[in-house]
Amino acid sequence: MSEYQKNVIFMNSQNTLFDVNEFTQQNNKEQIEEMKLKPEDLKGIFSMSVNWTFEGLCNLIDNGSIELSPAFQRRNVWGDERKSQLIESIYLGLPIPPIILAEFAGDDNEKRYMVIDGKQRLLTMIGFFKPEKYPYWKETKGKLKKLEIADKLNGLSYEKMDVIAKRILNNSVVPTWTMHNIKQENMDILYHIFYRVNAGAEPLNLQELRQALHQGNFSNYLAEVTKELQPFQEVMGYDKPDERMNDTEYLVRIFGNKFLHEKYKNSLSSFLDETIKYLNKNWNTLEKEIKEYYDKINKAIDYLEKTFEGKKNIARISAESTQFNKAVFEVELFYFAELDNALLTPKNTNEFKENLKQAFSERMFSELFTRGTNGNHNQRFSEFKKIINSSFKAD
Repeated sequence: MSEYQKNVIFMNSQNTLFDVNEFTQQNNKEQIEEMKLKPEDLKGIFSMSVNWTFEGLCNLIDNGSIELSPAFQRRNVWGDERKSQLIESIYLGLPIPPIILAEFAGDDNEKRYMVIDGKQRLLTMIGFFKPEKYPYWKETKGKLKKLEIADKLNGLSYEKMDVIAKRILNNSVVPTWTMHNIKQENMDILYHIFYRVNAGAEPLNLQELRQALHQGNFSNYLAEVTKELQPFQEVMGYDKPDERMNDTEYLVRIFGNKFLHEKYKNSLSSFLDETIKYLNKNWNTLEKEIKEYYDKINKAIDYLEKTFEGKKNIARISAESTQFNKAVFEVELFYFAELDNALLTPKNTNEFKENLKQAFSERMFSELFTRGTNGNHNQRFSEFKKIINSSFKAD
């Protein structure tokens, strides 16, 4: 994949994403490559295989020892048929992929476990074990369906299983690996593990792990905002919230540009981490400003839609392009969010489009948005500001 392609989400003719998996995997890879993990960073860290039972794991979830990020339930993407097959496999003792957890001390110094891989399996298990408390089975409300081997269990909930069947399931071993001695200063290791185990056909975005690492009111706000389709998601080409969380990650990036713009140090992953940590920590004093800025983002999209005559024309490097460019979108949002509506005259917007067209015809400017954009962050904003200042002037 070329450097240009790394920074573009490909669209089909309907302006929708057609390869979210490829984009997610590439997005993850770029962030991992920035982290520069060294062998000495792994000193003292070890992993152990733990043979917890189905009932044991469910109890750990129920008592809060395993955190499943409940604010992000839209990431619960399995259908009930697939969930049923997992329960059947556990019941029959068939091999399933291991759960991978990272152990750390909670605020009360008690052991807690963060899910690195296996969230869907754990959601499935606890949703079957206690469906009223954990309503993750949306279709059957916790009843098994379409089982081919243990077909006698079809239509049964956990409570309706007979004593013998329930005992077999409760005592069935669920393979689990736990990571130990992970400290705050080497959390990058978790991103590497997450990336490696999710490098298959349906990769998860690093943002899902980032949400688990940095919990707080801002993280919850992100969950609330992105659970329904938003204007910025429509510009990116989505027709529903992204199950891979590329949309949520991008929104963190937009907020980071507002609140920590001068802190960017050529590492997108570190910038996203610092943004979430900072806004979680300062939520009580910044909540009003955060929400007001999100309103500005939506107004900026309205301005951009009028300027470029449609959402599908926003964040393009040329009028003829059908490719959304995330680097262009972030600078457009950054400056249009603070733009006075009175300056959006036909004369100024036409001048802006001409100036932008001329700038993108120049190789050095164009490459700020299409090649190695993480390293060009500050220069990209500086150059785009010149276009804004020269285009939007009071009459």
